[in-house]
This record gives sequence, C-alpha cells and structure tokens, in this order.
Amino acid sequence: MSDLPSTKKALGMNVFDAAVERMVSMYEAGHRVIVSFSAGKDSGVCLEICVIAAQMTGRLPVEVVMRDEEIMFPGTFEYAERTAARPDNRERPYFWVFDDRLRPEEWVRQPPDFAERIDSKNIEEMAGPGRYPPAEGKLVINVIGLRTQESPRRKFAIHSAKGFLTKPKKGSAHAFPIYDWKDGDVWKGVFDYKWDYNHAYDQMARLGVSRHHLRIAPPTMTVVRTSSGHPAAPTGGDVAGVLPPGQHRRGT
Repeated sequence: MSDLPSTKKALGMNVFDAAVERMVSMYEAGHRVIVSFSAGKDSGVCLEICVIAAQMTGRLPVEVVMRDEEIMFPGTFEYAERTAARPDNRERPYFWVFDDRLRPEEWVRQPPDFAERIDSKNIEEMAGPGRYPPAEGKLVINVIGLRTQESPRRKFAIHSAKGFLTKPKKGSAHAFPIYDWKDGDVWKGVFDYKWDYNHAYDQMARLGVSRHHLRIAPPTMTVVRTSSGHPAAPTGGDVAGVLPPGQHRRGT
C-alpha cells in the first residue's frame, strides 16, 4: 500500500499495514467480525481498518454495533448516524439502552428510528455469539479500539493477551487491531485518508484540550479532563436535567 502512516514498530512494518493485516487474518479465517463502535476516534479508525480488510477479503459489509447512552458530546450522534447510513456497514448497527425507569418524554433525546431497544447494557453481550452466531467452528471477533498509549491498564491488557487477540471465551474473542497506534497515527489516518470522524474533537481542540486528553465517552462513565463549566463538555443541569435513580453527577 502507498501513502501509509510512517510510524514503524519492531515487527518491521508501519502500524497501518499491521492493523490491516491483523483484521485480514480474522476475515480470512472465517470468523464473524463485529466492530464495537462508540463514535470516538479509536473505534472509528478500527471501523475504517475493518472496511479495508473486508474489501480485501470479500467480506463486506462490516458489522457494527453501538450502544446509545442518550447523553454525549455534541456531534457524536450525528457522526454515529452518518456511520449507520454508510453502504459498507451493516444496515442496523445501533442499539439503545435509555433508562426505562424514566418516561420517554424525560429522556434528554429520543433514539433514532432505526435503533433497536435491548435490555442488556453489557457491550459484551451486544457483540457476542448469542446475538451474532458465527459459523460452525468459528468465533465472534469483537473489535475494540484499545490503544496501549492511553493508560498502563490498557498496556497490561495487551501484555496479558500476548498480542492483538485475546484468548477465546464462550465462543468469542476481543481484537485490538490498533493497540500500537499513537495519537498522531490516529489523526494521520483520519486526515490522510479523509475518513469521517466525530467533530466534537474539533471543538475540544479549539477550546484548548490537549491531543492526548481528547476523549469521547459517556459522561456517566468518564470524568472529562476540562475545567469546571468547560463549554466542550456536557453540562449536568442543562443536559442531564433528570438523572435516573442511582446516578450522581461528578465534578469535572
């Protein structure tokens, strides 16, 4: 391939080629590949890598799942819906898990028309063999945008797996095709190949959030590294209006 990101790893190829090769091997082996998509930059790049690998192996369309958690940075759901409309993705890759203890009119927003309501809130079950049964003797490969640069915990996860693929468990395994990518590799891929991405990152960058701290994650899961009242972050009072039982606002 030409015009690839130039960052080299000890395995003797650039990280782009390595990621594509990893996913080509999964498709060629006949496994059922499911991309766990959050509308963040890392899962978005994983999706693009899988599209390339699926094209190379005749396995389009790529199957994608997303867990819609109702509240997210502006631009996130717009990107998710653009992704859902792509012809190289599965027709209905979108689940919603809004809290059923609130009335629908109390939700911050309504799910898109093509979303499927499911009771499970565990991403493992959403992308597992129970929902996506593989061919006989094959696995479900759950593709996750984990990168070792992000934290020691994630680096340890790769060390424990001894590579990009975890040991199979109950008919499935996790694949981390971009585990060795740096922040710069992610953005180089986005801009060199003109991949679509979540434009919430543009707003964060304009407001001074450093590249390493650019994060898209549900506000109930992750404390955003911005100052209190930062306009890039969802606000508790304006956005979350009514919190479901057991949820507490956390300071940013």
